[in-house]
Amino acid sequence: MSVTRVCVLLAAMLVTLLSVVMLREETTQIHYRLSQLDAREQSLRQGIWEKELELARLRNPMLIRARLKDLRVPDAAPTEPPAVPRKARTRRTSGE
Repeated sequence: MSVTRVCVLLAAMLVTLLSVVMLREETTQIHYRLSQLDAREQSLRQGIWEKELELARLRNPMLIRARLKDLRVPDAAPTEPPAVPRKARTRRTSGE
């Protein structure tokens, strides 16, 4: 083999090796970014799950009543209107 062929062969091997190293470095960066995105997705899913659980708790009527009792809010059930005192009542006559 001539020196020229050896130099060309070494240069080709060097270019190939550098290409492989660059591709591996890019692959490593992509895997790192995917790992970050997976962690963020997991965190967001956890947050959604917590919010759904909180919403389910807020929609539970028994818990709402318990919270109202804790806040000492009178029962929101409809009550009868207050009675009108007898003196305040006026009589209607049949002529009116």
